[in-house]
Amino acid sequence: MPCLSACSTSSQPNQQERSTQQIENSATQVIDIKPKYVTNFSASGKPYYHLSFTLDIENVVQVERYTVQEFEQNGGQFEVLLKKSAFPIQAPNCNSNLILRMPWVPSSVDLTLKYQLYKSILAVSLGQTEHVSVVVELNPYVQETEQGLELTQCNLFFRHANSRYVPHTRSVN
Repeated sequence: MPCLSACSTSSQPNQQERSTQQIENSATQVIDIKPKYVTNFSASGKPYYHLSFTLDIENVVQVERYTVQEFEQNGGQFEVLLKKSAFPIQAPNCNSNLILRMPWVPSSVDLTLKYQLYKSILAVSLGQTEHVSVVVELNPYVQETEQGLELTQCNLFFRHANSRYVPHTRSVN
């Protein structure tokens, strides 16, 4: 009586075994995905870590409301509270939400683009817009560990250079 594929003694895996292996490999790949960040180096060789991140109603906890005048008086500085669990970089020393902050700038700097970004983020928090992509700088509260990058505090910053928000992860040098 001829042996059917179910009793095959071949060392090659049969179709069912291959499918199971593919599923197991796919599950492993999903689990092993690490956040994608970009490392740029300063002229002195210091690493700066930048991450593109999408803000949406699921990860934005709160955005303070400011009028244009208040925004200008604050030097364009504002904060967005983020769910710690929704951010791809671990923050083991942080017991609550993460604080994503736009740095203050002198009054001589044009705040138009920062205010537009602020209004877009506020619209997300109010459910008026689905999402907005931002670039985050993980420095200075970041360290490298065996598992990858890790935040040492609850603070993050919008990427900023020369008193301006930088909406990309490329080098600015």
